[in-house]
Amino acid sequence: SWATAHAETGDNNVSTDYTGTTAIAGAQNNSGGAVIWRAFLPLDTSGIADNDEITAARLKIYATATNDGDNDGNDYLVAVQTSAASTASLTGEDYDQCGAVSDPTAGSATVDITGITTSAYNTLTLNSTGEGWISKTGTTQLGLREGHDAVNDQVTASATNNVTFSTSENTGTSQDPVLEVDTTAAVITSVTTQRTIFA
Repeated sequence: SWATAHAETGDNNVSTDYTGTTAIAGAQNNSGGAVIWRAFLPLDTSGIADNDEITAARLKIYATATNDGDNDGNDYLVAVQTSAASTASLTGEDYDQCGAVSDPTAGSATVDITGITTSAYNTLTLNSTGEGWISKTGTTQLGLREGHDAVNDQVTASATNNVTFSTSENTGTSQDPVLEVDTTAAVITSVTTQRTIFA
């Protein structure tokens, strides 16, 4: 059921893939039951100087496929903060570590699935909360949730809302998830720089 799939806390009926060339964020409701996909994006941001001020940040994903079967206003992607046990792998028990299970704190503006392109990068602009999650000393743990999953609103029967996007396992770096971070150096004359961090 939707309730069971949404509130799962262990590795029961949960499968993981952290080596594939694509990842999915989304939700589905069909005759076989509910399916929810949550995406984890650990990014090494330790190269940002400790005394630099983060002034803006943008998470970019390159979508390869989309479904928007329930175009009701909750058909969007949003960035959340994850807390998987490891940043190098995933287990089924990490499923409920992709932001709070219900109403996770939004770390970005939402992006409607209807407007997501599969021919260029799509940008989720981090808000001040999301910027605060960026680690200057280690790994920034971001994730993606679909709107129905985030607000615990069951998708309409027989509908699928999801976005498939390239991961860092994809050959080359032309479609890797990217975190762009703008910083201002703490010096007498402020200098703004932009760092592009690949997942």
